[in-house]
Amino acid sequence: MSAVNGPDAPDGSDVADVADVADVADVADVADVADVADVADGSDVPDVPDVPDVLDLWDRSVRDHAARPALVTPHRVLSYRDADRLTDAWAASLAGRGAGPGELVGLAFGDPARTVLGMLAALKAGAGFTVLDDRLPPAARAALVDRTAAAVWLGDGAHAPERAYVP
Repeated sequence: MSAVNGPDAPDGSDVADVADVADVADVADVADVADVADVADGSDVPDVPDVPDVLDLWDRSVRDHAARPALVTPHRVLSYRDADRLTDAWAASLAGRGAGPGELVGLAFGDPARTVLGMLAALKAGAGFTVLDDRLPPAARAALVDRTAAAVWLGDGAHAPERAYVP
């Protein structure tokens, strides 16, 4: 019996029989490929449970606990209502500058509370986000800014990219 040694063994062991390798290759059959094609063209989309996303959960918290503290720092306390209004304004500002689905918003705040608010604002604008670590050396920060190609940067302080702003 032949064997496959090392990391190519399908079961993660150091040794696998050739028959095991063949079994892995036969996992997808023609019916499975047809099912994938049906889902891809929308003709046979399976029912997906309605699971709340982060923004759904946020909206629920704002609705149910509007006056309660949502963000607490040594220097300020923001209620859910106030944080929601602030991040709505930030999201509108981001959208006006090109943030939206398929885009990234870069966050370069020294204040963690502003970073959290920026994350929420980016999601409300429909964008993703990335956070620039202020502990990185300047050259690494510059390379990260270039590599991410964020549509918009929010931030302040010496480590923020030149085009970053605070809404």
